[in-house]
Amino acid sequence: TIKNYTLYKLRFWLGYGFLAIATICVLVFAALYVPGGYTPAEQQSALQSASLSFARPESLLIVDLPYHALQKLSISVFGLSSISVKLPSLLLGFAIVAGLILVLRRRFTQTASILASGIIVVSAFFISLATTGTPEIMLVFWPVALLLVASFGVKNRTLQPFAIYAGSVIAALSLLTPFSAYILFALLVASLLHPHTRYLFRKASRSAIMFGGFVIFAMLALIAYASYRDLTFLTQLLYHSSHFSLDILANLKLLGMQLIDVASTTTNQTGLLAPVFGLSTLSLAGLGVYHLLRGRHSALSYLTFTWLLVLLPVVTLNPTSLALLVVPVTLLVASGSGFLLNYWYKLFPRNPYARIFALIPVTILFACIIVSG
Repeated sequence: TIKNYTLYKLRFWLGYGFLAIATICVLVFAALYVPGGYTPAEQQSALQSASLSFARPESLLIVDLPYHALQKLSISVFGLSSISVKLPSLLLGFAIVAGLILVLRRRFTQTASILASGIIVVSAFFISLATTGTPEIMLVFWPVALLLVASFGVKNRTLQPFAIYAGSVIAALSLLTPFSAYILFALLVASLLHPHTRYLFRKASRSAIMFGGFVIFAMLALIAYASYRDLTFLTQLLYHSSHFSLDILANLKLLGMQLIDVASTTTNQTGLLAPVFGLSTLSLAGLGVYHLLRGRHSALSYLTFTWLLVLLPVVTLNPTSLALLVVPVTLLVASGSGFLLNYWYKLFPRNPYARIFALIPVTILFACIIVSG
């Protein structure tokens, strides 16, 4: 009879409401009340945004143009202030959270999607991305936007034309963000490897595919022209990080400091956030790897593992670009959370009282992960 209770019927809406309130409170508090002024990266970003002018078309040939255009608009409307500089990142942060929820609930249970989104949203790394007025958050926004279009673009085993139109425009714009070409390459390889996605592309509208190819070709031509004018434009797109290095051992050491230094003892030494993902988050991601390996024939497994294989060399050479891993880690956390909950429920398949009381330790577990984050 518990299914007849109003609270039970509204449980997912309450979960989404809690997540929305938590997101708003955390990001607004971090943007308004955390001291520090403008970072050097924010100063440089604001200067680039302010220099944009339609009267000088050459000023538009800059890396991360979509973000700088938003920041230019924000500064023009609200004046130069800490809030106007950070506002584009805040809005994109809210869009990322909404997009993640919609993407995850199409593949996982609603419970797993709420928990995984909550864990990532309250992580220090995501908060820092969403409250810093720099284009780095675009490394998370573009793949979420592409996955969102792909999730809602398949209907009746057919890839809808609108998904190809929207996806091609998003993909073309994302090419102006450093390292996005590697993300697109990973998504393309995963799509070509899995038989189901290959079938979808074979049955897709030819005119829509031609339109998508034309849009991406036009963007590549624009990038080629900008690179001809200034070769640093291309080098910024391919290895933008100031920490780019061919010293693999030093890079791996720096990555380890950011990933497994749970006590944050190396932050003063490196100036980088540590840990980027909490130990519990990495544990759930490890569980997600195990779960996806068991179902390795699924499109999600192809996508996630191809994504990681392509990006790991990039991150190794650019050890400060861990924003590239936010989306695949989120997919792994959602997979691990769903697997953990399903396994827990299997222990009590028919006893409703045992299932209810068994939720107490699981609730404590996830509450501690989110609150500690």
